[in-house]
Amino acid sequence: MPFASQAKGFFLPFLLVNRMPISRSNSIVMRVSEFGETDLLVSFFSREHGRLKGVAKAGRKSVKRFANSLDILCLTDMEYEQGRGDLCFLHSGRLVDNFGRIRQSYEGLATASYLLELTEILFPLDLKAERMFDFLENALRSLDSGMDEFMVKTAFEAGAMSLGGFALGLNRCCRCGRAYAGKGRAVVIPAKGAIACLKCEKESLESPGLSPQGIASLKAMQLLKFLTLPPPSPSAQELKEIGAVLARHIDYRLGRRPRSARFLL
Repeated sequence: MPFASQAKGFFLPFLLVNRMPISRSNSIVMRVSEFGETDLLVSFFSREHGRLKGVAKAGRKSVKRFANSLDILCLTDMEYEQGRGDLCFLHSGRLVDNFGRIRQSYEGLATASYLLELTEILFPLDLKAERMFDFLENALRSLDSGMDEFMVKTAFEAGAMSLGGFALGLNRCCRCGRAYAGKGRAVVIPAKGAIACLKCEKESLESPGLSPQGIASLKAMQLLKFLTLPPPSPSAQELKEIGAVLARHIDYRLGRRPRSARFLL
């Protein structure tokens, strides 16, 4: 019996010492699925710790701990405990914003879903990425405010690829090395991840071209300036050209387009 009491006395402090600290962070809910009879498996992007997966115990029934805060696209003040494996444990969630206007249109929901999936592809689990979180939140707020969906999608693609380490080189020709002076069209070569002058490369479907204004706008998008302090907006044609360039760039660098891209109009 003395041994049993000593073991009991040792076991409780052991549990307390080895318990992981509880974190609290604004988070964007990316995916939710049922996990057992009453639990939920939640994938979310937190500002403090990046993309995480966690289990919300009794999340399907709990009104007090997770009231309306675990739906996809919710910005939630999340309280969670990181485990020793891939999953963390969600303690509570308080809804900050559900981006209600986005949910009212097919175009808004399709675009927002695409932004979330591209973020998932570019940023692996447990990689802290505060700038990416802020950029994603800002893009969702831009959508929610009524900004054109294609404009938000295009600016987000450029900024997210840049933050993920795949920025396009727009300052000089990747063939001859000549600096681009902002005059005349240039060609983007996906395999090089950079522009080339028309003396070195011809425009084609595989190597689309950009106007000087298009290049200037793409530079601003890659610097994350376009959604916060937008420069003069590119024309519809310039925006279309930027979109075509980014589509080729994403296909080449990631090896595929996000599956949700097929739902974009």
